[in-house]
Amino acid sequence: MGWEFQLPTKIIFGRGSLTRLGENVNAKKILLVTGKGGFREQVVKKIRKQLGNIEITVYDRIEPNPTYQSIDEGAEIIEKNGCEMVIALGGGSTIDAGKLMASIAVNKVKAYDYVFEGKKIEKKGLPLIAIPTTAGTGSEVTPFAVISDKEKKLKAPVRNRQLFPKVAVVDPEFTASMPAELTANTGADALAHALEALWTKKAQPITDYLALRAVKIIFENLKKACEEPQNMEAREELSLASLLAGMAISNTGTGPAHAISYPFTTHFGVPHGNACSLTLPEVMEFNALRSEKINRITQLYGPERLRELFKEVRLKTRLGEVGVKKEDMPLILDGVVKSTLEMNIAEMKREDIVEILNKIL
Repeated sequence: MGWEFQLPTKIIFGRGSLTRLGENVNAKKILLVTGKGGFREQVVKKIRKQLGNIEITVYDRIEPNPTYQSIDEGAEIIEKNGCEMVIALGGGSTIDAGKLMASIAVNKVKAYDYVFEGKKIEKKGLPLIAIPTTAGTGSEVTPFAVISDKEKKLKAPVRNRQLFPKVAVVDPEFTASMPAELTANTGADALAHALEALWTKKAQPITDYLALRAVKIIFENLKKACEEPQNMEAREELSLASLLAGMAISNTGTGPAHAISYPFTTHFGVPHGNACSLTLPEVMEFNALRSEKINRITQLYGPERLRELFKEVRLKTRLGEVGVKKEDMPLILDGVVKSTLEMNIAEMKREDIVEILNKIL
C-alpha cells in the first residue's frame, strides 16, 4: 500500500471564478498565451480589466497540437518584454505551450530539446496560471506537455514536476461555446485519462477514487452536453470530471490508448480525444483479462458501454472512418510512444497492438 501523491497546483473552481484571477497575480508584466477567436478576445478583455495597470502581452499564435517553433517564439517574447508570469487561456494545446514557455524562460532550453532530445528541466519556470476553456485535457493540473514536429510528423509528451501550473482557474462557463464535436472529443479525452489512470502501474487509492468519479460523471453528462450545449449543469459536471481525471493522471500517467493515439493524430489528423477513444474499449478488454481490478470495473463501465457512448456522441469508432487502412499498420506501430505504453499494468507487445488494431479496422 505504499504510494505518493502530489498536486502543488492551487485550484479555483466554479462559474464566475475568473473574478478571482487578480488575487493570484503578483507580477508587473505578464505574457498571456491564447488562441484566436471572438470568444477568446472577450475573455482577454475581462482579464485586462481585472488586472488593471499590469502590462499584458498577448501571444495568440498557438495552433492545435502546438509546434516547438511556436513555443520557442513565445519564450523569446517573454525574454524580450521582461515578463514575470504566464497566463495560459485555452484548451490543452494552449496550456501545454504556456507551461513550456514559462519553463524555457528560466531554463534557457529549446522546446524541441525538452521533448524530442530528452533534455532535463532543471529549474521551476515562471509562475503559470492556467485557465481552461475546454473540458478534456486536465492540463491545468498536470506536469505534462505535448508538442509536435509537423515536418517529421512527430508528437510526444514531456513529463516533469516542474511543469505543474501554480494556479488553475476552472470556470465551466467558458466551455458553453464549445460545439458538439469539440465537446465529444474533449470528453473522450477526459474519459481516456480517467480509465487509463486506473490501469497504469502507478495507480493508487487516491487516483482510483478520482478516476472512478470522473468516469461516472462523463457517462452521465457527455451525451447531454453534446445535445444540450447550453445545459450549464452538464457543462459544470464535465469540467469537474476533466479536472479530476487530470489530477489522477498527474500522478499515474496514461497508458496504451494514449501511446497508440499519437500517430493517428500526426499522420491522419484525428483529434486527440477521438484518437485515444479509438482503441480504448479494446485496451480495456486486454487489461480486464489480466487484472481482477479492471475486470470488476468492466461490470459497470465495460467496453460495450464505451462503444455505445462514443457512437451516441458521433465519434469515429473504426480505423476506416479516419482514413487508416491495413497497409498503414507499420506507420501506426512505429509511432507508438513506448514510454507511455510501458506504463500499462500488463505488458503489451507489438503483436498485441496489431490484434487491437485489426479488431477496429
